[in-house]
Amino acid sequence: MPLLAQAAAISQALSILAAPASPRLDFATVVREERQVSPGVSVISLRVPETPCEVRMAKFDLAADPKLKLRFVLGKEGRATRLTPEALAKKAARESGGKPVAALNGDFFLYEKGAKDGKPAEPARPFGITLVDGRLEEIGCWGPSGYEVVGRRADGSLGFGKLSSKGKGAEFRAFMDGAELVDAIRVWNRPLQNGKVIDGKNHVCYPNDDQKNYPRSIVGLGTNLVVFLVADARQLGWSLGMPSMHAAEILRREGCTDAGQFDGGGSTALWVEGEYLNRPSDGRPRAVANGLVITR
Repeated sequence: MPLLAQAAAISQALSILAAPASPRLDFATVVREERQVSPGVSVISLRVPETPCEVRMAKFDLAADPKLKLRFVLGKEGRATRLTPEALAKKAARESGGKPVAALNGDFFLYEKGAKDGKPAEPARPFGITLVDGRLEEIGCWGPSGYEVVGRRADGSLGFGKLSSKGKGAEFRAFMDGAELVDAIRVWNRPLQNGKVIDGKNHVCYPNDDQKNYPRSIVGLGTNLVVFLVADARQLGWSLGMPSMHAAEILRREGCTDAGQFDGGGSTALWVEGEYLNRPSDGRPRAVANGLVITR
């Protein structure tokens, strides 16, 4: 391993050890700053001094600017099967004829594999479905049913729910809690549901996730509201992370009623209006298999 990579790995390990076992979230000491960057779009920075943790959010008021639209994007273009959030935003803008506003990394994924021992190369693949404008662009490693997604229903409303499907090829149809979908990406848990912060200690993938200091990427939804949240971690002197329950409480206070969590770690990245708002723990934005984009 190169020396720089070794140093980065050691720094991340030390930061994990330095993070408090039972972090606190005291809103009396949280430092919050908000600025509007364009109509209907504001960016928010939060510093939680007790951990410490740096949180960045992009908040989209869909009623303030009807041109703002949430888009679901597969990280595939040309020969690439992963794209950075910035590249996802620009891809969505080109395909929609709009302008890129913001992007958040999406689902967990398997990295691409090169051809080996006579076997063909394998593309990167998200764990779950990527449904775009009614088209099944990626069925995902886990297949097209049985897990939670964030999606757009056929009536245009956004929400979260359990995915099911029927049919194949041109006959494929996806549903979220029985309602037909036109867009969808998998979320691995839902730390905020119907305005209630959910205890994540029994989650099958990450036990006690509600109390662990990970880098976080979460999308929150409210009435005419979309919020992208990232929390940096694994960086001594900058940010040591945040439990999912704390992120959910922050989103609730920002007006969200529901939220779903995406891939975190080095994938966590939020791009808005030409710049990344956070500091990815890899040292640079990671190319990912899918994500959410706002265009206008």
